[in-house]
Amino acid sequence: MEAYIINGILVKAFSCESDAAVPAGVTVIGSNAFSDCSNLQSISFPNGLKWIGENAFRNCCRLKEIILPEGLEIIENLAFLDCVNLKSVVLPNGIKKMGVSAFNGCTSLEEVVLPEGLERIERLAFSGCSHLRKVRLPKSLKSIGDLAFYNCHPEIEFHIPDFSTWLGISYENLSYTYSFPKHLHINGEPVSSVELPEGIVCIKSPAFSYCSSLTSVSFPESLDTIEEETFDHCERLTSVSFPKGPRLIGEEAFLNCTGLKELIIPEGLERIEDKAFYQCVSLERVSFPDGLKTIGQKAFGGCTALTEIRIPESVGRIGNFAFEKCTALRRIIIPKKLKWNWMAISGCSDIEFSYIKSESEKEREDIFREERKRFRIHMDITDWADNTNDIGSCSVYYDRSFKTFYTPAEEDMMIKDGKLVGFRVFYKDKEDVLYLDGSRELRITIIGSGSADYSDWCDFRLEETESSL
Repeated sequence: MEAYIINGILVKAFSCESDAAVPAGVTVIGSNAFSDCSNLQSISFPNGLKWIGENAFRNCCRLKEIILPEGLEIIENLAFLDCVNLKSVVLPNGIKKMGVSAFNGCTSLEEVVLPEGLERIERLAFSGCSHLRKVRLPKSLKSIGDLAFYNCHPEIEFHIPDFSTWLGISYENLSYTYSFPKHLHINGEPVSSVELPEGIVCIKSPAFSYCSSLTSVSFPESLDTIEEETFDHCERLTSVSFPKGPRLIGEEAFLNCTGLKELIIPEGLERIEDKAFYQCVSLERVSFPDGLKTIGQKAFGGCTALTEIRIPESVGRIGNFAFEKCTALRRIIIPKKLKWNWMAISGCSDIEFSYIKSESEKEREDIFREERKRFRIHMDITDWADNTNDIGSCSVYYDRSFKTFYTPAEEDMMIKDGKLVGFRVFYKDKEDVLYLDGSRELRITIIGSGSADYSDWCDFRLEETESSL
């Protein structure tokens, strides 16, 4: 091999034989030094080599194997781009940088063992390595760049040293990283049952996304945050265990976990973000903890096996479509003070609402248990019906027998099965019906244009009349 070398830098190889050896004393292989050497099939490197420059072996289309020497520190951008016959790469410990697109387009590469000491895989580093099926990651790895393993083999396996290492890795961009954790291995075995160690505070996206072998996860008490898309499309995941609730479950965190049947989260959870459990079609039971504040949009949309939910009194916001198309949902237990968002149950039907009663409300019920007395109930609905154009106050007469009801205009009463279910009011210049959902509990729904517009509890007080029934 003829080459121009100056001060330990191999600037350019002038003749490319099938087998080549970089001379002793070379510490740097310069940019484009061997690029487009179409005859080169194998090459040896001297000890002491520190640096391989940009495009150094670009498009060496017959190069089949490289064994890089101990002491190598830098592999620059595009160094082995489009070496389409390269099947084997041996990387020494101590490499500090593996540049952008360093092995991009090496379509014959099947396995890579990344060395200890490597902290970052740059973007596009192994993109387009369509036969790459196995990657071993070092404990030292801290970040993976955008599209680093894009368009690799669809069944690519990632072999990790431990979960702490895996969960400590950050990702530059999530656009196409969903594919690489699909087959996750530890100690040579596919990850199935995971018990995460204490000390883990955050599970970063997309740690277990699309992990096809994952069946159960046990979270540590130290956990504070589950980021977005961390367990999405783990279709075999059937069990998750929380000793203490994380503060936040991120957007699409468990999206399409179609095998998950039960979700019991202890106190500590404050936010469930949008689509967190979307399309978990086997989910039959959910237990929300006291202290939960927010349930995001479509958080449980499409959970078609869910039959009942209880919303804690701490919840202040339920997003649109939070339980949309939960077609088996038949009962919702909510606090009376919650302004229920009817958009939350779009696509559902035949749902019965029950209400969490406070101590004062239980005392009110005791009044109704007294001997047959007649009460006047004054209901003020202006406080909660924000868009009702001030319907005003309404009065209804009530007696404990549930048989006799009175309104100021008797012809405006709506009676069903001997009970008052509503009465006519004028609303936005048209006639509507004010419904009492269970006359004892004084739940009021305003109906407009054939569908429920507003529903909430109204304030009321009781006055005993002079006569008894």
